[in-house]
Amino acid sequence: MSKVIYGVNAVLEALNSHPELIEEIWLSKINLSGKKFQILEKAKKLEIPLKIISKPNLKPPKVPPEANTQGVVAYISEFSYAELEDIVKNWEDKKETPLVVILDQIEDPQNVGSIIRSADAGGVHGIVIPKLRSCDINETVIKVSSGSAFNIPIAKVNNLKYAISFFKEKNLWIVGLTHKTDLSIYELD
Repeated sequence: MSKVIYGVNAVLEALNSHPELIEEIWLSKINLSGKKFQILEKAKKLEIPLKIISKPNLKPPKVPPEANTQGVVAYISEFSYAELEDIVKNWEDKKETPLVVILDQIEDPQNVGSIIRSADAGGVHGIVIPKLRSCDINETVIKVSSGSAFNIPIAKVNNLKYAISFFKEKNLWIVGLTHKTDLSIYELD
């Protein structure tokens, strides 16, 4: 079943990182310049089906009425989750000190999207989320992450304890963070 993502940055990141997921793109021909023009050109080059619409306020099917699409909407296949091994491969390929974020019981898609965007900017090699009591990587998460969800391997696991053990076996330090503390992350040793 197709999902919809919208907004210039989210769609451009999907095109750059995972064009194989994109089934169709709708573009408003109003202000078709800059990044919107890049989307148009890249979609043509990749032979992704395009619909050019003359209305400035683009609202195709499945788009929430209140959504600010910025004149760009893409229909994508289901988000493709990574495996824990993909996260390891990501830091090994980059020959960097590994940094992984594990999210536990974060159910608000706005928060998950913001965390993903910050993790991408901070050079994180992968994100792990549990299958239960967690937000799926959905349209809202992708929009809020500005498409960063396509840049970082995100694994969805049955058991966070297993994931932590897996990374400990790879010699990663495990550090837990909570809002219920007086200690800043910058004070950690």
